[in-house]
Amino acid sequence: MNAEICRFWEWAQAQGCSMADLRVEGRSFFTREILPAGSTVFTVPFSILMHMDAAFDDKTFGEVYKKLSAAGASERIVLTLFVAVEKAKGENSFWFTYLSSLPQTFSTPLWFNEKELDIIRGTKVAASLSKDRAAFNQLVNFWAPSLHSTLTSRDESTNDSIATLLRTATQESSLLWARTVVLSRGFTLLLEGKHEVTLVPLFDLLDHSPSARVEWITDDAKREAKFISASELQGGVEVYNNYGQKANDELLQGYGFCLCPNPADVYYIRIGISPLQERPANCATSPEDDEKASRGDRQELMWRMGTSAEFALSLKQPLPDALLQTARICLLSDSEAYSAFGIGWNADMGAAELEISATEFQSISNLRELLLTSIAQFSGGLDVETDRKLLTQDCQAGDSFCHLTEKERFALMYRQGQKEIIHSTLQALGGRAASSLDTWAQCQGTPEIVMQTSDDTPNTYQKWLDDSGVTCDFIIEILTRVGDQPCLQLKKQCATGDILASVPSHLLFVSDCATSNGQQLPHPLTDLVKNLEDRSALKLLLLFEFGRGNDSLWAPYIKRLADHIDTRDYYKDDMLELLEGTNLMQELNDRIQHLQHEFGMVLKLLQDEHLQQVSSQTFTLERWLWADSVVERCALLVHSEEMYQSSREPHRRLVLAPVLSSLPSALNGAVVECVMESKSCALVIRALSTMRAGSLLCIPQSGLDNESRILQFVTETVVLDNEHDFVEIVLGSSPEDPYSDLKEKLSMASGLGPIQYLKRSPKSTLALASIALHSLDSDEDFDKCGAFDLLKLVSEAKSAASRGEESWCAPTGEDVGSYEHFDKYRQQAKGAHSAAASAAEQFVRTLQSPSRTRRAASTFRKLLQSVLSSIAGSSADDDRQLYARSGDAVCSYRAMLAYRHGQKEILEIWVRHLKQVLKEQTKAASTKRMRL
Repeated sequence: MNAEICRFWEWAQAQGCSMADLRVEGRSFFTREILPAGSTVFTVPFSILMHMDAAFDDKTFGEVYKKLSAAGASERIVLTLFVAVEKAKGENSFWFTYLSSLPQTFSTPLWFNEKELDIIRGTKVAASLSKDRAAFNQLVNFWAPSLHSTLTSRDESTNDSIATLLRTATQESSLLWARTVVLSRGFTLLLEGKHEVTLVPLFDLLDHSPSARVEWITDDAKREAKFISASELQGGVEVYNNYGQKANDELLQGYGFCLCPNPADVYYIRIGISPLQERPANCATSPEDDEKASRGDRQELMWRMGTSAEFALSLKQPLPDALLQTARICLLSDSEAYSAFGIGWNADMGAAELEISATEFQSISNLRELLLTSIAQFSGGLDVETDRKLLTQDCQAGDSFCHLTEKERFALMYRQGQKEIIHSTLQALGGRAASSLDTWAQCQGTPEIVMQTSDDTPNTYQKWLDDSGVTCDFIIEILTRVGDQPCLQLKKQCATGDILASVPSHLLFVSDCATSNGQQLPHPLTDLVKNLEDRSALKLLLLFEFGRGNDSLWAPYIKRLADHIDTRDYYKDDMLELLEGTNLMQELNDRIQHLQHEFGMVLKLLQDEHLQQVSSQTFTLERWLWADSVVERCALLVHSEEMYQSSREPHRRLVLAPVLSSLPSALNGAVVECVMESKSCALVIRALSTMRAGSLLCIPQSGLDNESRILQFVTETVVLDNEHDFVEIVLGSSPEDPYSDLKEKLSMASGLGPIQYLKRSPKSTLALASIALHSLDSDEDFDKCGAFDLLKLVSEAKSAASRGEESWCAPTGEDVGSYEHFDKYRQQAKGAHSAAASAAEQFVRTLQSPSRTRRAASTFRKLLQSVLSSIAGSSADDDRQLYARSGDAVCSYRAMLAYRHGQKEILEIWVRHLKQVLKEQTKAASTKRMRL
């Protein structure tokens, strides 16, 4: 036992403390012989505990502490000031010996220097540090001066010694020390019926072990606290405390140390609508507008479902099922979300069976992007091996030769643990993507291969690839009967990190005409494309090279694109006439208007010198529409090799390239990654997981409705009687309706939504409730339905959820080292959410009364009949016959016909269904009247 601990133990014994038969080495305690379970390790009298009530009993400052507490100072702030003042008293303090025995410096992040702070840069602890500093600054700049001013106002005759004492106690260094002592060594004990944050001499000397089984017991009658070992301890082992199953971020932030390894360590991730999600192919408005609208819809759905957006990843569970499911919800279209979860509150997310589709892989890609972007902010980026080596070498060197300070070592432990969890999750994502690809392939069977690259007669394209330096060691380009879509197939098994193919930079269509190392490619349009948005620039470059014919470097590649992607029939008048009255016609018209405007802007930029280099038929609207379909279907966003190696803002380029254009965009970042390598000056396709020989890198279209397939330029996959087809019906009030705003708010609050997606199997209950909502026309009607109570409860629930989210981001000042505040807010949010959900269910039930349902069925039936009559053609049966006779027609015509047939058939089914509902409701009402 060293001299300092010896003096402390003598003082503790004099105050009535007792200890089991333990041996002391430094600041650690060891058993001499077996210590049975239930044995008392320490006994400490209440008289030497430091807590807020003890502060209130202080003769000089007690009343001041009470006033500060009444003014809003928290328990921990009062205790911090109490400890700082007692420390400044020196030997005049009752607790002098105890406080002198405590460490005089600590390893929590507020004590870090710039070098140590750089180690944890980009981590959650670093993000929390700003709030921690703000809380500490409030202590220094507000509560400490308040201590002095409150004392002065109470007793104007404050003597010089007390003034000097306060100046010493409220120095920034003194307050930092006192605050760290309270946060890192405070126990929450039950004292005389209430829980208090308490400093307990002796208890706080024990180190932490997450496996230790201990109990802290207080006895108000005997006025003593006991530290009890709940398990048997063998002789000669160290006695530990247990702070709980805490991750390293909480240990470092609250206590100043980390465990390595730490089974409880986690990496926190929050997901939502990814800003990195690629712009959808059918986007006619700006990407920002689409993202904002979609984000609001998906977040509203997730909130109503009670789905958390925060997840804790660990080495034991690197990829929770709920995380991937939630990521998919963020990407679902409105109709997909409606089909999977219905409308309303508390839908069972786990019960929804989402088909393997592009959304599956896009969600994996987005999660991977989120993790890589996060880890890029870390000092050292992706590199975890260097952290391991530094810690290993430091441990092997021995304490006498350690080249790392204690704070550097703990900071590295924390950072290494975070990186290892992220790497584990990245591996799990790659494995999940490969597994999903295999699962889909097994369900579909082996697709018929129509053509391989090597079959291309007379091998012009393949020869061009070989001569241009393209290498495809693992893959070949093929055309399958899976929608006759080009895709890639593995020639042999690959492992994670294998380069499947490499395309030299000079063969890339890049939106900024730059190579992988940033050098400008020599091209006549280099200066012009700098003024264009990426997609517009790529379309212009493609069309320019198309117009140069065989003189173009890319001639064989462009010919291949033209052969496999021909959407000129899409926009012909006779095609659009087929779609008269449908939502698809509006979508295509919007797209045409957008592309006409875009094309007009590009024509104004082109100079005569550009036009003289190409065919006169190059720059036409029809060709521009073709270039648009190629870019939307084949272009990919790729990143540089260094993108995730630094904290710089990620920069990705839109690229169109041979081989790459046969890779579905959703697989980029999920199954493989496309990277611009500066060293090889090439774009490489790298495997993200092990894949077997014969694997197809293509995306199933099975989960898509026909409208989406047409808008994504895969008309060859459109089928008659597609089970995913739907009719979108937008419900709303007229602008003249004085209650239109109120109805819109209630539509969202109740979960009924402003849009109904009708499918072949009618489920009209909620749809009719939505119609009934829009039929309300008086304050009395709204009040009877509980509308105003619902809006109030939903507002309260969202406020509670917002408080919980803020507390999750980073614990504030005094809550560092204690995450109970987050659990408290989460429970409050859960209760408020439950109350709002109950109110929403009651509101919907009121709207579903027999009389309201009968009127709603009549109104809805008339609405659907009107929509049906506005669609071109006659009946769905007639369209079916037309489709049967159109075997020799172009693919686009058959696709449009199949889509129109689906729209009519669904509407006809619903009209018949509502007629039956109306009949049943009328009969039930008549029966009820007869009984009365």
